[in-house]
Amino acid sequence: LRIVRKIDGMTDEVEATRRSRPSPAVVGKQFIKRYYDLLTRDPSLMYRFYQDQSAVVCGEGTRSEDPVIGMEQIKAKITDRRCQNAVFNLEHGSLDAQPSKDGGVLLMVTGTITKQNEPPRQFVQSFFLAEQQSSMKTYPPAYFVLNDTFRIVTPPPNVIKSYMETKASSAKSTAATSAASVDSAAELPTTAQVKTTANTSTTTNP
Repeated sequence: LRIVRKIDGMTDEVEATRRSRPSPAVVGKQFIKRYYDLLTRDPSLMYRFYQDQSAVVCGEGTRSEDPVIGMEQIKAKITDRRCQNAVFNLEHGSLDAQPSKDGGVLLMVTGTITKQNEPPRQFVQSFFLAEQQSSMKTYPPAYFVLNDTFRIVTPPPNVIKSYMETKASSAKSTAATSAASVDSAAELPTTAQVKTTANTSTTTNP
């Protein structure tokens, strides 16, 4: 597709193709692969994904956190997360991607994170990838993380307690049902007993 525009007597030519701009899903898959790979290998280089106007929130459970803005604050916040050598498992998670304002891409990622000497924990992370101004006329476009919200999901204690109680009750019910089935089976006559009874009846009656 070739577009020619005339502005104040000057010709501005813009060339593009329908296939030159990748879909949000493609952008998302490429981004998270690079993002989590670098995050686990060398978090000190994560600043490359952000710019001075970027905002980052890192939280856990239901506690609210204020965003940090600016490169230095973002570097410190990412370091505090202690993600180096951690394992991000996205195989049983999800990635949702959709187009957004001014060519940006909105992502939602879920999965599990396993840090050293800690059990796996579920997390959810959202990104708004804004298109870099310098790439507005280049294809494919380049992006940076304008907004980033990371949260480790921790179920409330009362939810965990309720779940464990329900699970224990279900296990007891299953065990009781199995025991009743065994007792009922024990009361049934065996094949040998049935034959013996049949033979006795035949002998008794003339």
